[in-house]
Amino acid sequence: MVLRREAALYAGGFDENLRSLEDWVCWTKVSRKFLFHYVEEPLVQYRMHGASLSHNPTGMATNRVKAIRVLLESLSDIDSRPLATMLYSLGMSHLELGQGRDALSAFAKCLAAYPVHLRAWIRLCQASAFALKA
Repeated sequence: MVLRREAALYAGGFDENLRSLEDWVCWTKVSRKFLFHYVEEPLVQYRMHGASLSHNPTGMATNRVKAIRVLLESLSDIDSRPLATMLYSLGMSHLELGQGRDALSAFAKCLAAYPVHLRAWIRLCQASAFALKA
């Protein structure tokens, strides 16, 4: 990724409080004001190993929750459909972590933002059943 200084300043740089997905949060903020250009050919290699956070689903879900919360706090004027998508992902991450009540809340907010999100209705029922067991 090549980034103009102005874009990095606009996004506030990389959030050092996030252990992963800090780049995702930065690019999301940058995309609100700046255009991206895609280059077809691979310019770098991505190395994964057994100790990578990518091999830790619980760690990734925990960091996804943190990253989405950072975005929700910083993007207060987001349109309803992308907001619903973010809240759905938040709910799925909470389900993955076994946090039924938090998942239930995220899916309910998702549906408040975008009531025709069919998968969110299904997951809301799933989270309700899960939360009742807890």
